[in-house]
Amino acid sequence: MAILEERGLFWWDTGELPEQVIAPDPHVAGVLKIEDDGRTILELDGYFPNERGAAVVMEQRELAQDKRIQGVLRDSNKNVLLLNLTRSGGRFSTGALSYDRFLASYCLVSDARPVRDRKLKFKQIVISLDGFEEWLRLGGLKSLRGRRVITVKYTRSPRVRYQLDRGSLTIEYALGGQLSGAMFGASATMRPTAALTFRHTDAQTIEAISTEHQLLEDLFLLLTGTPYSLAWPELRVSRTESHTLYFMKVMPDTKEIPPKYHECVTNYVQLRSAFGSIWSRWKKSREELGPGIYFYLGARKRSTMYVEHRFVNLVWGLEAFHRRKSSTSLFSRLQAKIDRIVAQVALSKDRKWLEKKLENAHEPALEERLFQTLNAVPLGFETVRLRKFAADCARLRNDISHFGESRRGRSYNEFILDTAAKADALSTLYHMLLLNENGVDPKILKWWVFQGFKSFPIKHRFVETGLLDKGVLKRETKESG
Repeated sequence: MAILEERGLFWWDTGELPEQVIAPDPHVAGVLKIEDDGRTILELDGYFPNERGAAVVMEQRELAQDKRIQGVLRDSNKNVLLLNLTRSGGRFSTGALSYDRFLASYCLVSDARPVRDRKLKFKQIVISLDGFEEWLRLGGLKSLRGRRVITVKYTRSPRVRYQLDRGSLTIEYALGGQLSGAMFGASATMRPTAALTFRHTDAQTIEAISTEHQLLEDLFLLLTGTPYSLAWPELRVSRTESHTLYFMKVMPDTKEIPPKYHECVTNYVQLRSAFGSIWSRWKKSREELGPGIYFYLGARKRSTMYVEHRFVNLVWGLEAFHRRKSSTSLFSRLQAKIDRIVAQVALSKDRKWLEKKLENAHEPALEERLFQTLNAVPLGFETVRLRKFAADCARLRNDISHFGESRRGRSYNEFILDTAAKADALSTLYHMLLLNENGVDPKILKWWVFQGFKSFPIKHRFVETGLLDKGVLKRETKESG
């Protein structure tokens, strides 16, 4: 379902618009559509005047960065500004209507007049946390029913401010709601809400703001364990002027449902004192760990991956994580040793053959990479069990990568069940690894795995893959009984 689909008038942005003019000449009518993934499409009823006439619509290409389209929408009276344009999908015809069509990477929608600042930089960004009420652990409303009046009491929590390197992050609480406009039988709804407000020391570009928004959304996926999208960012210029920014982003492939309290790996009450430092660390992790993070996030946002693909994807991510985190000093010493051995070979052709064979000999085996990486997860596994699990995962990954199947004489069904169990265990460990890496208290991670609302299926997979003794499940069954 589209976020917005509305007719309006559109024109090339020149940076000037007289106060009393709604749409300057020349303008063209058309339909603006913003999809739920932020993709913006403008289809005109004709084309903008130009030297080439209707033939210009055949130029299916990106336009110069300074080419922008402004518009005003007919029903909502909102103003829009389309940026990073690509001419795509229009029609040129000599016997029918020719029309132009554009895709925009970014779209600003506002109740105010179009943005006049050509630099388009903003210092204050507000992101509503609608849908994350249960992760926030927002208190409910207290009502008192009298004989003639119902009183509702709401105690607003004080805002929480975090100092960042170049600005601040504030969580502000409010009471949201809606009052129907019916003359008779009017209804009202009220609910506690909250929003994140970034106040940057330096004004941020549209590109930087969209990147920051996606980073924050990915962090909330880790903290809640649920791929639920954040609200679109609101760019505030003043108390009376703000603009909602839409941009293309990757959406989860399943219907989004707000995270429930029992699904959340963490909650804001647990993280209140550390949330600012967690956010700062997460921003740095994007540069430091790169694919070591996004292999996991990609797997979490995709629910339709084949089991083999999901498992291999997780192993790739953990391998990338280890490569980014591990020191090169040991590798360099091993490489020096290999170079000394190769140098002792007399024949040139034998030396080249040996160099090729030992090209990657200085790097640790996949089994060792997995063990070292997973050993950093503070869950207290026995070393022998963790080493065997790492060896089993490395062997399975190599079987899938090099042979396309298991080489253990099992049926395909047995192979798939084993792979699914290992993938589930790896996914939990990977998740805990990233949370630990970004400053979440190990006590929170241990509680979630061993005592939390979803601890039983997690421990069941750990037992099935040999990470825990089966006695753990027997004790839990006895205690619950």
